[in-house]
Amino acid sequence: MFVSSYAPVDGKFAISFLDMIDVFVAGQLRDHGVTLQHLRKVYQSMRVGLNTEHPFSHRELLSDGKKVFMRWEDEQGRHLLEEALTRQRAFPELLLPFLKRIDYDEASRLAKRWRIAE
Repeated sequence: MFVSSYAPVDGKFAISFLDMIDVFVAGQLRDHGVTLQHLRKVYQSMRVGLNTEHPFSHRELLSDGKKVFMRWEDEQGRHLLEEALTRQRAFPELLLPFLKRIDYDEASRLAKRWRIAE
């Protein structure tokens, strides 16, 4: 599912910070109950749809334990919520209280915490 941003050097593999964030967020979604099969589909769909190599690093993601949802603001400042695989819009005011949130930084919109020592 994940491919490193860097080519191996002298047979040693290296990964970028965004690679680590993608893996971290995938782990968080798995902890929330999302299946690995569904995660693979979501990751690939978001990669293509958002035109980025690191889709889990650049969107606020939430889960109900089965599906993954993306939340963001449009140009008019409206909060939008859509299912990440089908891109079907949802009503934030109805679903947000029931979704588990991955922790993202408000300014950068990147996944916020990486506790490597834990």
